Amino acid sequence: MKVAFTRDGDHLVIDEETAAYFLNMDHQETHAGYHTICRSVFAAAKGDFVGAAGDLTTQGVDVIRQCMLPKVALSFSQRVDATIGKPTPPNTTVPLDAGFRSDLVGLLPDVLSAKVTAQVEAYMGCHFRVVQCQLYRTETGGEPHISFLWHRDMEPMAQVHIMVYLTPSGPDDPGTEFLSLAGTRTMAEKGYAYPQFDERVTSLADALPAGAQVPASMRPELAAGDATIFGAPRILHRGLDGQGGRRDVFLINLLPSLVPWQHDIARFGGHHLFWEGDASDTLQTNPFGLTLEPAPRFTGLPVSEWVIMGEMLPAGFG
Repeated sequence: MKVAFTRDGDHLVIDEETAAYFLNMDHQETHAGYHTICRSVFAAAKGDFVGAAGDLTTQGVDVIRQCMLPKVALSFSQRVDATIGKPTPPNTTVPLDAGFRSDLVGLLPDVLSAKVTAQVEAYMGCHFRVVQCQLYRTETGGEPHISFLWHRDMEPMAQVHIMVYLTPSGPDDPGTEFLSLAGTRTMAEKGYAYPQFDERVTSLADALPAGAQVPASMRPELAAGDATIFGAPRILHRGLDGQGGRRDVFLINLLPSLVPWQHDIARFGGHHLFWEGDASDTLQTNPFGLTLEPAPRFTGLPVSEWVIMGEMLPAGFG
């Protein structure tokens, strides 16, 4: 397919005919089409660039140590103390005024260091953009939450989550447990991939035939200022509310881009990144806009096999 581009400042715009072609597809294929174009542009610019195949690429999850100094992370946690009114355990979304949002956006260059940027580019095979940010507190107690059951997020398959811990997370503190890409594929082959909310399980053994071996999981222990980075739509994971304490997390979601992530922040700032609620579904968006535009539609199509098996792109997409 021949794709035409126009330049808009530091950004590239894909021609309307190509965008319409992919927007007429299933949601996942729409994003896969955009991702494929991003990879082509990246390869043309980088030549024979081959990023390091770290654990994010091979396992689907990795730990980033010291995204920021512990004292800086803890200072943001103290601001959460002062900002939250009545908590809603186990997960409380922190209300953010313009100043707090601006200060969180100011953390992005430290979190998305040159090393982390290269890690994400190696995973996606292209540039990426920050599409969504959230700050929330996890505490023991409250009503059971579906995020504390094994699941994969129904998002564009290339989406990456970075969870920056503003508080330490030891064995008894709130945290997150992960399967690898291989373990997730094993569960998908056994029929457990994107279960309905009421079919999610606490123990993966409950989703397997009697006597079947449960894939090994990992649960990182983190200091304040550390982070986990993972392909949320590709690997099974679940939240752990712990036996006490609390966890403050700055969540950063990434998707493929035609240009480096810094171009978006320089042009649009960061206010648009803090969207949530019913409209916070990145799969229901048009990736061909300069910013991620809502594009709700219902195709009625079942989840594709390549998505269930955790592939980043369908067969035939480069």
